[in-house]
Amino acid sequence: MDQQVELESKRREAREEILALKERIPSARIINWFGRLLSKGATNRSFLYWLSNFIFINLVIFWIWVPVGLVMNELEHRAYLWKAALFATEMQFAALLLNYYLLRMLLDNIAGQIVEKINNVDDLSRFISWLNNSWSTKNVALFVLAFWMIWIFLGIGAISITYQAFVGFGFSLFIIFIGLLAGIAFHGVYWLNLLISNLRKYQYDLNVFFPASSEIITNISDMLNNQLYGLAIYFAFYTLLGSTNLVEKQIQIVFAIPFFIISWTAIISQFVLARTTLGHIINNAKWKMLKKIQAQINSIEAKSDLSDKVVSEKLLRLVDIHGRVMASKSNIFDLKSISTFFSQLMLPLLGLLLGNLDKVLTLLH
Repeated sequence: MDQQVELESKRREAREEILALKERIPSARIINWFGRLLSKGATNRSFLYWLSNFIFINLVIFWIWVPVGLVMNELEHRAYLWKAALFATEMQFAALLLNYYLLRMLLDNIAGQIVEKINNVDDLSRFISWLNNSWSTKNVALFVLAFWMIWIFLGIGAISITYQAFVGFGFSLFIIFIGLLAGIAFHGVYWLNLLISNLRKYQYDLNVFFPASSEIITNISDMLNNQLYGLAIYFAFYTLLGSTNLVEKQIQIVFAIPFFIISWTAIISQFVLARTTLGHIINNAKWKMLKKIQAQINSIEAKSDLSDKVVSEKLLRLVDIHGRVMASKSNIFDLKSISTFFSQLMLPLLGLLLGNLDKVLTLLH
């Protein structure tokens, strides 16, 4: 009884800490700061709050480029980059918003569904410790810095090579700033992979005879599928718009193809991680139960007379249960999961094909 009271108390504490993390994620800090800067007292649900974010981020980005471009006399000579810069700005703002909403929804689901099914106080403590550590400034900064450096190198280098001319110092500063926002947004994708891998380390309240049919397995699967669909829809719009006249034809490949590759890499990695994590949880529960039944069978065989009718019937029942548990569903790559995965993969590809519909039709003709 005391253990159950302690477990419930720890669950309440865990839920409170997880919900508090919603305001600590980097995208929430940026959005809250920008929103309050121009709209004092506005809540995060008001139109003015989101309008302030949109205006301020756009002003900051172009305020970096315009003065330098004027001083260096680059604006006129780099006019061909304005559409691409505007497209990149709005898509990264959209990525920041998506990161904000998906992570907040994910933390709500963890607090409301995952925590309730972790049935060990020590596991709850370790899980909360991991969550707090994973959102530490140091861990976030390491990923963002690495992503940022790659973004700057590829952004400035690829566009300069495409036009066979340096893109200019003003546009380079723009790339540097927008890369910081992109790194923060894509950190959410990286963090989700870490979370999926971490979920396999804990003990859950499972159906001991048929663990694959447990509520927690369905909850984790649905939670991760919602995250993947959000990413897939965003990447579909990015590849679609990045392949249209919103971006100069010469650099469409710089915008569309790399993000198409990133989208498939993210979707495939998260799908594989999610299914293997679920498989690990299911198989651990199965073998825990099988070992328990096996220990009882061995104990009866060693201490009892097998010719006794009561003993033999008890033994046969245990053997039957052992066989049923062994035969219970543990295949994580079922038809439903494969079809869901295929639909998620097809969304970015559909965006890329629709954005290049004229080329596709010409090729087919």
